[in-house]
Amino acid sequence: MSKVSELLKSTKRERQFVECTPLGGVICPLIRMKNYDTYLYGVGIEADVYISFFMNEGIEVKGIIDRDVEKKGKFVFEVPYIHTSDLNYGVIDNPSNSIALVVTDASVGLQQFQILQCLIEAGFSKIYHLTSFDKKQVTGIIVPDIKGKSLYFRNNIEGIEKTYEMLYDEKSKKIMLEYLRTYTESGMYRLEQNATRNKYFFDGLTVNDRTEIYSHLEDEVWVNCGASVGDSLFIYFDNGLKAKKVFAFEGDKQEYKKLCTSLSLLPEEHREKVIAIEEYISQDTSFEEYIDEKITLLNADIQGNELKMLQAMKTKIIEDRPVIAICVYHKPEDLKEIPQYIDTLVDDYKYILRKYAADAYDSTQGWELVLYAVPDERCVI
Repeated sequence: MSKVSELLKSTKRERQFVECTPLGGVICPLIRMKNYDTYLYGVGIEADVYISFFMNEGIEVKGIIDRDVEKKGKFVFEVPYIHTSDLNYGVIDNPSNSIALVVTDASVGLQQFQILQCLIEAGFSKIYHLTSFDKKQVTGIIVPDIKGKSLYFRNNIEGIEKTYEMLYDEKSKKIMLEYLRTYTESGMYRLEQNATRNKYFFDGLTVNDRTEIYSHLEDEVWVNCGASVGDSLFIYFDNGLKAKKVFAFEGDKQEYKKLCTSLSLLPEEHREKVIAIEEYISQDTSFEEYIDEKITLLNADIQGNELKMLQAMKTKIIEDRPVIAICVYHKPEDLKEIPQYIDTLVDDYKYILRKYAADAYDSTQGWELVLYAVPDERCVI
């Protein structure tokens, strides 16, 4: 089993969500003390998240009961699927010592009556309906991003493994495994993180401790997607980096105004090289209308539109072979789709992953993951 597959199939959890919770603090201890056989009812696409929670609590899930036959065989963990129509045929080994944990949101009114009737007729005498608070504790929805990313990574193991194998250096692979662990274990990113001021440009924990990932050019032509207030531009020049021209795209009207104000403060030798463009980037953006020369550096932090930007920039990427420094943390699919899409466009590129420090609002510290796609001729690692 590969490292990625082993991690994504792991039942370990960092956040336990037990104290002051009915499920973790009362029901789980009761199940362990009474040695109840445990079944889940109506858990849906989140089955693996629930199974890992209970396994980590030392509780084996004996089966998942559901009306939807499409869910059969869709679980990462090998737990039997039981259709509700089979409950009366002795599939529950010891119903008198079993507990049914009802997860489905459709557990009120007549639907709740039908569920209870179904389970009671099957011999269950112990039934617990998870509260909305219980569900938040289990799925990690209290912590931003955990639920959606964990589900996606577990359900796309083959694609995630492909990205892992594409990575050029061992540091990149170590970072990716820790990033995946952050979400699958409902935890926090715990490796050292690069200084955010080095994002897109360098590897390094501080401004005084940094190394190049790619060779910087004296006549860099940089397309800066998601320029915001101009912070990356200022840091770029403050780092002593040179540019022939910079195309700074920002679609938000208010941010664009701030960008223009910021640019007015740049020393003239830098300011005259920057072209500010007010436009939201999508797959329909016509970059050729603005850019009339070969680009050498392309970066993007555009809140989930990164793949669309790459699709719109397809011809320029193929023809110009720029260094690409792009965020891959906004959407769970970014980690699979973005590097693999770039790889369909160009040959002889190295794929390097680096993690930069996230802000205080990100309790997982999983933000600011940057993929560098570097042509062989400019890779210095």
